[in-house]
Amino acid sequence: MNDLFDKLINDQLSLSELKELRERFNASSDEELTTLLLCRDMRDADPEYISQEMIDETKSRIDSQLFGNTSQKKVKTFKRFMLIAASVLVPLIMIGTIWLYIGNSSNVETGMCTITTALNETSSLMLPDGTSVKINGNSTFSFPSAFKKDNREVSFNGEAYFEVAKDANVPFIIFTPTITVTVKGTAFNLLSRPGAKYSELSLDNGTVSMTRKDSEKIIDVAPKTKIIIDNATGEVIVKPIDSLQNSSSWTSKEIYFDNVTPEYLIDRLEQTYSTTLDPEIKGMIDENFIGALPSNDLDEALRILRRIYSK
Repeated sequence: MNDLFDKLINDQLSLSELKELRERFNASSDEELTTLLLCRDMRDADPEYISQEMIDETKSRIDSQLFGNTSQKKVKTFKRFMLIAASVLVPLIMIGTIWLYIGNSSNVETGMCTITTALNETSSLMLPDGTSVKINGNSTFSFPSAFKKDNREVSFNGEAYFEVAKDANVPFIIFTPTITVTVKGTAFNLLSRPGAKYSELSLDNGTVSMTRKDSEKIIDVAPKTKIIIDNATGEVIVKPIDSLQNSSSWTSKEIYFDNVTPEYLIDRLEQTYSTTLDPEIKGMIDENFIGALPSNDLDEALRILRRIYSK
């Protein structure tokens, strides 16, 4: 229902979508709507910002768009209205980081939230346990609206920078298409995409263990280390790093390459831009590459490579 609410906010609902939203809204339980609210892009969700005037204006907008005649049709319950009012209001209040203020509500059932970023789009999240996640473009991240006492498990594919809140008794486990990562509290950059030739993890501090999808062998990662795994052969490459600045350079809209092979360079660009490079440019790249390329402008990245590799 998130996509329909986004269109509602932007006044882009067609008649058929309006009918679908009305039906799904009325069919949803309070618990389902609560989970929907918790998982939406709640930006600067400070209750002090939500005045009665803003609520009244939003109520009028919802009534007019969802129910047509505001004098005849009303929202079923005040609680339900407040959920929808907040889900429309909050994204309009702030531009920037997405803060999921889930708190410790004991009467909200745990539901799964999914954040998907488009190409060239990034997103920042604060999870219920205090873990922060910066998500690169072309990525999908799924997590519970509230972690259980003995469980901190999430699913991810793409690229992201994690700062995991420390909890020695409850490891933070990330399931990806190619590897599983287990941590107790640390900062690292993770790259794992379905169909990619390589997966990699760059660890700044703390300890991390990881396993390949089709193997039970545990790989322990030391601080200031980058692990690159060949997803086809299982080969593990270990590289020392000074910091995560280069590994997470995508947060500054760049990808840094440290003496990488042509195969790695081509695969990384194809995965980043979700495309297949032209055979002409692939044929030009015949030597290892050191340097930075833009992570949000494929044309510019290719222009740089043509200047470097043109004979």
